[in-house]
Amino acid sequence: DNRYDANFFGRFEHISGSLKAVDYTVALGHQLTDRIRLGGALYLQQLDVEQVKATAATQTATLEGDAEDMGFSLGAQYQTGTTTFGLSYRSGTEQDISGTNLISGTGTIPTGTYLAKTTMKLPAVTSVGIEHGINERTILYLGATRYGWSVYDAITVETAGIGASTTQNRYSDTTNFSIGVGHQYRADLQLRAGLMIDPTPTNNRDRSFSTPDSDRAWITLGASKTVNDTTVVDIAFSHIRVDDAAINKVSGSGYAVSADIAANHNIISVGFRKTF
Repeated sequence: DNRYDANFFGRFEHISGSLKAVDYTVALGHQLTDRIRLGGALYLQQLDVEQVKATAATQTATLEGDAEDMGFSLGAQYQTGTTTFGLSYRSGTEQDISGTNLISGTGTIPTGTYLAKTTMKLPAVTSVGIEHGINERTILYLGATRYGWSVYDAITVETAGIGASTTQNRYSDTTNFSIGVGHQYRADLQLRAGLMIDPTPTNNRDRSFSTPDSDRAWITLGASKTVNDTTVVDIAFSHIRVDDAAINKVSGSGYAVSADIAANHNIISVGFRKTF
């Protein structure tokens, strides 16, 4: 979810937007040998999208739509001694979104609700990981994940009675890298720490106000406390440092809009696990 004030200087490109995805998954795993484990899953992904932007000084367009598509994932693990190697693949989806484009206010487009449609492609994801037991208490984790973001090249929205509008994204495929360590400090307390380098798929020419993204570095600390035989409490803190970046766009009104972005995020997570 990403929102700005209605009089935001970049409002001709974006005022607000949200993308909600829900996956329904059926999975199956199989212990092929003492060392090899295989798994697979089918998932149904449902999308709900909304975007609001200005089309004139006193007019806005609100796009709303939904879609669903099927995908699959495959995975394998190989264990030797205290080391486990893992590989997984999750297919991308191609969502044919249908919905409406609501034009409100005074401008060049007649007010009303128009039928609209577009296609959104979401990336395939390939991951490799290594888990290595340094000793009886400490485990080292290494991982890399490849995202096929280049499928998100452009989006064309076709609105009945108005015409087509194309947004160029020109995303690039990315690979993030992570390293982490878990340590069993005592029988009822496990400590964790990790670092992930996560490059952005966006670029300085096409970066938009709807996704003002940049390269990120994640630093995470966590712990798991065993309360009793059936209850575990998990807590984690993540600090995300986002590199400074620029946005240079030509708005729908024909004005050039430039901005510098800078962001840092802190996330606190708390979870409870209960077995019966």
